[in-house]
Amino acid sequence: MFNPSRKLVNYFLPWSPVARKNKGSGNGSGVLRFVLTVLVLAIVMLGTLGFLYLYMERVLRENVRDGFSASDLRAPLDEKMPYMTEDMPLFINAGPPPSYSCRVSWPVNGSDGRLDGYPGVGAILNLSLENQGPSDLFVERASLITGWGESREWTVGKYVGPGERRWLRHLVIPIPNPSPPEAEWNYRVSLGVLVEGSSSWTRVEKVDFDWSELDVLPLGGELRPLNVRKNWRAYFDSMVPKVKDDMDDLREVLNGTHLNESSYTIQDLSDVHDWVLSRIDYRSDRDGRDEWLSPMECLNRGEGDCEDFAILYGSIITLMGGSARVIVTRDHAFSAIYIGQDGSLLSSLTGRYDIIVPFQVLKDDLGMWLLIEPQSFLIMGWFPLGIVPVQGEIGGQTIYGSDGISWNYINDDPVYVVDIYIQ
Repeated sequence: MFNPSRKLVNYFLPWSPVARKNKGSGNGSGVLRFVLTVLVLAIVMLGTLGFLYLYMERVLRENVRDGFSASDLRAPLDEKMPYMTEDMPLFINAGPPPSYSCRVSWPVNGSDGRLDGYPGVGAILNLSLENQGPSDLFVERASLITGWGESREWTVGKYVGPGERRWLRHLVIPIPNPSPPEAEWNYRVSLGVLVEGSSSWTRVEKVDFDWSELDVLPLGGELRPLNVRKNWRAYFDSMVPKVKDDMDDLREVLNGTHLNESSYTIQDLSDVHDWVLSRIDYRSDRDGRDEWLSPMECLNRGEGDCEDFAILYGSIITLMGGSARVIVTRDHAFSAIYIGQDGSLLSSLTGRYDIIVPFQVLKDDLGMWLLIEPQSFLIMGWFPLGIVPVQGEIGGQTIYGSDGISWNYINDDPVYVVDIYIQ
């Protein structure tokens, strides 16, 4: 009986036990048959690898959505807005002030209730004052001394009424690099205030508050290139359609505010940051579920987690005509806003804050993107969670306001970049 499988074995594998059983110990054409066997197997293998390559390329292509091109991008307009003070009182007398009581406060970014800072970068105080006394106060200036001998002073120029708690300004604590070997890492805030009396104001040159502890964190190790994956379908489809669906409702919410104006400026980035923080409280996802809210869901609840903050922030920037991204790491998310081909716009924000801000920037083939941690109550542009400052520079990564300091992510996981790209 004809057996095709036996014929194939006899021809291609003459040295096999089956072939020997069928045809004896082999023949002179065995070498040729061996060569042909290798060629056939190589062709089959190459064909299989080619098919797998084309298949994987198709799978990867289908897993990536279209994002921004250079022609889609719009950077904010430059706008100078210096730090604003209020007119000080006219009638000021010497002598003992009327009764007053006040306390300062600022949010911290350390897990132990302390403020975190870095050598060569510093730390940021977002200073507020609560007037606990019966008299109006006018804060003229704020000053700072540190346990390692640094001292600074800033203009404030803000009124705070009885029972009122008001934001004053941002302060920067300079931390030298390298750090002093035996420094006492603490600092003290003092204010110069005027207290209102029955017919005039009295100056109190120095109101001291308690010493506070500071954690000086080490700079990171060696700089590493980022493993960036743009517009991965799973993330893109979880964000961008929600933003698109909420655009009309979000526009109605912003009607009557300058955040809905057609003129989109660098100062609007700071205003959006303040507007979002004033309306949304941070809350982790309920019941441990990783739920990503649409912009309107986040606003209606008045709360959200890091992804919700970042999506809302990017949505407002998009509505104003800017170009925004959400960056997702292993366990965090934050925003990135397109600011053009260089960092020149950032000088206008530095003027508004009246301090040198260590802005974090990610640079790619499209230009520069300002990183914004939506949960940062310290200052817009401060380090997002999961980032560590690193000494040195690497192509595509820059940090503004700090000499020779760049940044890395804490781990080597992929960084997913999602363009808020609405066609």
